[in-house]
Parts: sequence; C-alpha cells; structure tokens
Amino acid sequence: MKKIFFLLLAALACGSLMGCSPGSVPFGGTGDAYHVDYNGRKDAYRNAKDTYRAGEQVKVIYDWRGIGTDTDYSFYLDGERLRYLYEEGQGFVISFTMPDHDVVLECRSESSMMYDPDGNPDAGPETLGTAYRNALDFESFRLSINTMMAQDNVYEAAAVSGGVVYSNYWSYSRWDDEAGDFVEEHQMVREISGDTALYEKLAALLAEYSVDQWDGFSGSDPDVLDGESFRFEAVLSDGRTVNASGTNSFPDGYRLFCSELAELVRYGILEEPVYQGEGFTLELPDSWAGEVHLDYLFPGTVGFSLPAGNSEVGLMELYTLDQEYSGAEQIAVLKTGSGTDEKTIYISVLFSDIEKETKNLKDSDLTEAQRKILEEAEEYFGSIREKLHADEGYVLE
Repeated sequence: MKKIFFLLLAALACGSLMGCSPGSVPFGGTGDAYHVDYNGRKDAYRNAKDTYRAGEQVKVIYDWRGIGTDTDYSFYLDGERLRYLYEEGQGFVISFTMPDHDVVLECRSESSMMYDPDGNPDAGPETLGTAYRNALDFESFRLSINTMMAQDNVYEAAAVSGGVVYSNYWSYSRWDDEAGDFVEEHQMVREISGDTALYEKLAALLAEYSVDQWDGFSGSDPDVLDGESFRFEAVLSDGRTVNASGTNSFPDGYRLFCSELAELVRYGILEEPVYQGEGFTLELPDSWAGEVHLDYLFPGTVGFSLPAGNSEVGLMELYTLDQEYSGAEQIAVLKTGSGTDEKTIYISVLFSDIEKETKNLKDSDLTEAQRKILEEAEEYFGSIREKLHADEGYVLE
C-alpha cells in the first residue's frame, strides 16, 4: 500500500490535481547497492543487512528483547524521523525505501517517567533531562511548506472550546477575474476536530522543539538553487507571537517538528466501520473497526491497510476528486448545487490484490481478526457500490 501511495503522491504532486494526469513511476530495488550504518547497533535489529539497492524496500525489526520499560523510542534515517509499528512478541518494525546513497539508521531512547514535583520536591526538570516536557499553550499556529511546487503544504491549528481544530491542506493561488487579483484556494488533505488530548499533544510538540525561540528566524542558503522554503506563524496563549521563515535554512529541530505534525493528522486507525467523505458516507465491514489503518497523503485520497508482520497489507485506496481518475475504478458520481454553482465529485476505488499482498506473509504474521478481514475483503469489494450513500444535499448518480 505504501508503495502505491508514494508513487501517486509523486505523480499528483507534479500537478494532477491542478489539471495533469497522474503518471507512472518505476518502483523497485534495481539501482546500485548502498550501505546502511546502524550506528553501532546492527545486532539490535532483526533482518538487518549491510547493503540494499537504491529503491529497495528496507524492513527491519528492533528486537523486543532490547526494549526497556518506562522508555520512549524513536528511529531516524539520516536525522529524519521514521514511522514504525510495534508488533507484540516481535518489536518495533521500521521500514523505508533505500535512497541512492549510504544512510545512517539511528535509534534514540529516553525515559518516559515524568517529573512529579510532589513526589520528590528536591528534584526538578534539570535532573530529568529531555524526559521532562512543558506544554507551550497556543491560540493558533500555521506552518506553510513549499518544495518549489505550485502549491504549499500547510499544517494549521486553532484552539477552540474543549479542544482544537487541526488540519493539513494544500494551498495555491489562482487568478480571479472578478477580484482582479490572485486569490488563495485550499485542497483539504484532512481536518480533525480534536479534544483536549490532541491540543495537549500539539502544545507539547511546540514546547519540545522550542518554537517560541524561532521568532525572528529568517534564513537563506544562496548556494541552493531549488529546495524548500517555509513560513511559521503562531499566537501563544501568553500573548507572544512567533514569526519565522527560511529558504533552505531552518531552525533547530525543524525537520523533526514537521514529521511529528504530519504524524498527528495524516495517519490514524479506523475507529468505526464507516468512512465519512465529502458528500457521502461509505459503510465498511464491522471487522475493520480498530484494526484497519488510514493514510491521508494528499487531497481527496485515503488508503486503508492492515499492519502485518514487518509490513503492511494494502486493502484499498479511495479517491474523491473533482475530475475523473483513470487510475482506479469509478464507483459513483456525486452532484450538488445547480447552474454555475453545480459541483461534481468523482468517487473511485483502487482495490488491492489480496493474494499478492499476502504471499510473503507467514501464518504468525496475522491475527485471527486480520485473517477474517482478508477473507471477507473480496466480497466487500464486490458490493461496495451498495455501501455508499449520498448525504443530504447531494445526489448520487
């Protein structure tokens, strides 16, 4: 599933949502071989090899026998934080695509025991190091990232009563004849109306990367012709504001901060057997709830997959676009409004080949619940049109 996602992300990022058609990108480990430096800890990883070919999917397991209690773990590839899964009886499953150069895979750990001022009045944050985190309360913040594409990738949060509204969207400008100027438009990747728990996670991230110290940062590397630019703006609860920007020059911790912001909004677990899209509701099998993972990687697209062994089993990808998409099977067309205000939404699905997705799995890689999902998948795929219902104000064709 991840393979398909990143190929489509590369294709769509070149402009498919701006009017181009998605193209195909070759995938596979057919390039030259490069070295993985495990930072002196190769023995801690299962399935670890010294070299992999460029484009090859690397999957290693940080053995559970080396995992300590009251300890938080994170993994980095050349300083960039990686996603990982925890498999009971296995350990942390780390996967990435081998780039065309040598890399360093690093495991970092820190105590997860928190400072309790009442438990030991003589101890303080300075004695507990990085395990102690203050929250940096905020009213709002916005991080806009541009990688020399037509659109910006934006992460935005605003505190509301009882929680926070947190979103990730693509922003771009288009000329408006009526306004006689460029206007900003958004294409939503995902928006979450979160509770206080999500607010506290975001506030902890702001504190962990000391974003209040970014204020006034304005960096530029003139030796880089392309690359990446960013703009960060925040209003903190104590009245302070933060404004920072840069082109190929970034504050300390910037890359990890971006990675963790993405983790909170672009990935999740299906909690109920239903998916709510724009103008429609899609019923899903009851067995998917609590088991199936969701990946929101770009506007109008969500993937459904199962973690299994040291990989993932792709189930399907759902596309909700304002144009037909030839790369998937169209299952419905939604319309709303009339006349010049009429809007058409094309809903398509790319079903996975379950047999192909699972051919390299061992019996022990799947739980009984996961086997049930896979056994029932084909039947569900065949009836998916019947499971899709238009919301009020929309007509299903």
